[in-house]
Amino acid sequence: MLSPAALAVLTLNIEKRHVIGHNLGVADAAFAEHAADARLGETVPLVSDEILQFAEIGQMVVNGLDAWLANGSPPPVENSTTTAIVASPTRRSLQ
Repeated sequence: MLSPAALAVLTLNIEKRHVIGHNLGVADAAFAEHAADARLGETVPLVSDEILQFAEIGQMVVNGLDAWLANGSPPPVENSTTTAIVASPTRRSLQ
């Protein structure tokens, strides 16, 4: 499970990727909601330390999903209101 700080970094960087991919890197109102230092109309900076931190958190998520799928048990979820999906230990053929 991600800490609140890691989740905040993940969310901010996903929003940053959206701005770079869809707004040519120019901050809009939606991005400003997630980034305290964002200024509307200005270019969103890419900082190497932030990219590395985002990659490390992304790897944590992938590792957690991989472990979940390998073990067939749901990942730990606190305060969840949804039913966990459990990976099946056997796979049926789609023939």
